[in-house]
Amino acid sequence: MRSALWAAAETLVLRTQARRLLLSAPPVSLSAADVAQFERFAAHVDRGTGDELDYCSKAPKHAFLRHLVETRDVLFHGTGRPEVAEFEPQQQTDYDGAWTDAVFASDDPIWPMFFATVNREIARSLINGCSRRVGESRYYFSISADPRAAESWRTGWIYIVPRETFHQHRAGSEWMSQVAVRPLARLRIEPTDFPFLGDVVRHSRTDPVPKAVLRATVGRAWGR
Repeated sequence: MRSALWAAAETLVLRTQARRLLLSAPPVSLSAADVAQFERFAAHVDRGTGDELDYCSKAPKHAFLRHLVETRDVLFHGTGRPEVAEFEPQQQTDYDGAWTDAVFASDDPIWPMFFATVNREIARSLINGCSRRVGESRYYFSISADPRAAESWRTGWIYIVPRETFHQHRAGSEWMSQVAVRPLARLRIEPTDFPFLGDVVRHSRTDPVPKAVLRATVGRAWGR
């Protein structure tokens, strides 16, 4: 489980007025034509072939993913790996830091974009969160590399997966499957598709986690 200090730092931010300083999803205005186009893209997902979706809309990709999760029983997995035919459960930590063997996904359309586009070979340590414990989703992102450097980012993928074998973590936005999962489709994600690219902060790998969380939340909002 997460340390008491981590929990205290997150609670200080998420359960007080300081929560308003965290990142929230940018508003998007969609036309009827946008929604109709989204449905044409969604028909590709419905076929479940697992191949790349040809996205040709001017609307942000996170808006399409939001439409998709609101109209289909799907989740999203962000990674830099292309052409994954099947995801196998792997040992990793959940939102609370507990070890588990699972395939991870999210019903949030923005959070997985971070994992799709951050270059893990450069940014070895990631401290981030997507919380729905109090109302709408709120986010924070920090990496152990220069977030303004182009090499810290990469082209990645959002894999759209069926929800049926997943169970939801109590934190709300994280889902886990203990069995292998075959994707329905995949969507190419460029760093510029991630709406918080300019809001990611930097931490040292030696920083205590609570310090990094506070810098990525309150510190970012105050320009420190």
